[in-house]
Amino acid sequence: TDDTLLEQIILRISAEIEKRCSRVMLAANHTEYYIGDGTSKIYLKHWPINSITSIHIDADRKWNSDSAVDADDIIISNSQSGLVMLDGGETFLKTIPEIENVRVIYNAGYSTIPYDLEQACMEICCVRYIKSGGMVNSVVKGALTPDDVEDRAWKLIENNYRAISI
Repeated sequence: TDDTLLEQIILRISAEIEKRCSRVMLAANHTEYYIGDGTSKIYLKHWPINSITSIHIDADRKWNSDSAVDADDIIISNSQSGLVMLDGGETFLKTIPEIENVRVIYNAGYSTIPYDLEQACMEICCVRYIKSGGMVNSVVKGALTPDDVEDRAWKLIENNYRAISI
């Protein structure tokens, strides 16, 4: 009888997770533009990075084949989330005036949500369901309160999955 309420809670919490973490969790295609800084490293907004379709470095912003970075010169970091490096002497050229002269088209996110993230989401959803009156709100002596459960889940999510501004 509470299916609609539960679906709304799940959708809202999922959206809140992505908002608090400043990124999309499910695998999706993204196109992003950056201002080149003269280095060979760039941090993309979404991770884990599954694949890179193309990187263009183009002060004219025409994004044609002449400005495409060779696929063999693109390295996706295994140790730093969202980090992409260029090999072969390539850099994300700095322009004056500074413009978004780098375009990256890529796929990032989880095809399967990690267990700890899924568990934390379920715990928050249960607390919100309890608070909606969907269940009897009783506390067992020595047990965590619903607010404690929700706070713990949010800390896990934010500590492990929030995008870090570089």
